[in-house]
Amino acid sequence: MKIAFATIGDARDVRWGSGTPFFLSRELIKQGHIVHFLGPLVVRLPFLTRVFKRLSRSAGKKYFSYRDPFIGRVLGRAVERKLVQLDYDVLLTNDFCLAGYTRTEKPIILYTDAIFPYNYSENVHPWLDNISVVGVIFCQLTTRRGMQNSDQCIFASYYGQSEAVKYKLPGVRSVVIPYGANIDPPLKANPRSIDRIYKKKVLDLLFIGKDWQLKGGDIAVKTTRILNEKGVKAALHVVGADLSDVYVEPYIRFYGLLNKDREAECVKLQELFELCDVLVVPSRAEGYGLVFVEAAAYGIPSLAYDTTGTKTSVGTNGVLFDISENEEAFVSQIQLWLEQPSLYQQYSNRALQNYHDKANWAQAIRQLVKEMSDALKLKQDAD
Repeated sequence: MKIAFATIGDARDVRWGSGTPFFLSRELIKQGHIVHFLGPLVVRLPFLTRVFKRLSRSAGKKYFSYRDPFIGRVLGRAVERKLVQLDYDVLLTNDFCLAGYTRTEKPIILYTDAIFPYNYSENVHPWLDNISVVGVIFCQLTTRRGMQNSDQCIFASYYGQSEAVKYKLPGVRSVVIPYGANIDPPLKANPRSIDRIYKKKVLDLLFIGKDWQLKGGDIAVKTTRILNEKGVKAALHVVGADLSDVYVEPYIRFYGLLNKDREAECVKLQELFELCDVLVVPSRAEGYGLVFVEAAAYGIPSLAYDTTGTKTSVGTNGVLFDISENEEAFVSQIQLWLEQPSLYQQYSNRALQNYHDKANWAQAIRQLVKEMSDALKLKQDAD
């Protein structure tokens, strides 16, 4: 297929968008499709966008500039200009604004892990807290328009799809295709075992996240502390955030942000995936939760909260706890695995199996191409 891939940022940059547009487009090309990159899109914020942003901030509220109809029209026109004289079959985007405000006779495919909640009062994502009233209205307007203007809406999680259904938009088609892992997996990953932990003489826990509060870094630290207090020698490896000046225990190690486009840092991240035995990321909310499928590629079971996107990304790869639980629940599960090695091995096996069956980009792209082909055929038949 010939695919016009419209993104706000640069999909060729592995650092942008958690690397998802990069790995997605790379796999499309690997499978023999032609990808026309239409990003990054650099535009000036419209006057009304700047006005509403200023008014919201003066009231102590948030305002998402790239989620209002004014910037939407500007972005849509920018994409349309790039599409002129371009030979393409479908327009693929991960952005509601681009899907909603771009005019084209070709099918529009929206593939995303994010959606603005239909009922804002039920929002659980801290990043979306404290948005101005007009900001909420515009975000929901853009979300609605993006889905209505798309020939196919594809969500990375069942949470995203269920939230889309609440908008009750007639004629909107939606499916779930989980994202793949944004890493180059090992050539051969073996299931983990408790024997391996005993041979190392230490239980290595892994936490990955830049937003310490949102990702539950404090719970990961407390879990490690309690395990050591109970006589289980455990180490916590922290990637993303760096609070080494706050947490000084020798068994808590900070690596800072490891960029996948820098060879030495990418190798370090791979080494940590090879080393660690359990992923502990108690996020309060996740659009999808890429880190959980990245861990699954290495056979690492995950411990997380049962919230939004984790229902899809963790699935049977690990154990999900109710959001009301604290670090004691995480400690108890790890102790259970240590007491029942076969149970731990089962979760490791499931993680690897889920990665190979579902949570890899090769599989995701095959499904994506089928959906795009079906949308193209429906469009052609209608014409």
